[in-house]
Amino acid sequence: MVFAAGILLARFLSGKALNRGKIIPVIYTGSIIVIIGLSLFLLKMSAGLFLAIGLILGLGYGFINPAFQNMFINLATVEHRGVANATFFTFWDLGIGLGIALAGTIIHKTGFSLLFTICLALVIIGLLVFGLFVGKYYNNKKLR
Repeated sequence: MVFAAGILLARFLSGKALNRGKIIPVIYTGSIIVIIGLSLFLLKMSAGLFLAIGLILGLGYGFINPAFQNMFINLATVEHRGVANATFFTFWDLGIGLGIALAGTIIHKTGFSLLFTICLALVIIGLLVFGLFVGKYYNNKKLR
């Protein structure tokens, strides 16, 4: 519920920026928020911190998801918007499902600390790749 509240709050906070075409800054903001949330998992856990992390991660994903969806749609021609949207959500859901399965395997073999360290590293690497390649590609190829 706290994660969902974070997503809802993010939609209110990022909506105007997305409507003004500020997709890349919204993705950076969401990614940094996710990095903060995952970093907090490495601290000594308490119930309050656990709930705060849920809110923070929900906020980050609430920024990221609609921004990437807008990015995909803005790269597609008008007649291909539906395909772009379907492709985005197919791979988003596939990534979540496979990520959860892989995370379960990692937790079983090594524990939560290594899992969150790996997730943190992957988000940082993803943000670097986005900054070096994807953002530039999007700015050069967007149709709207």
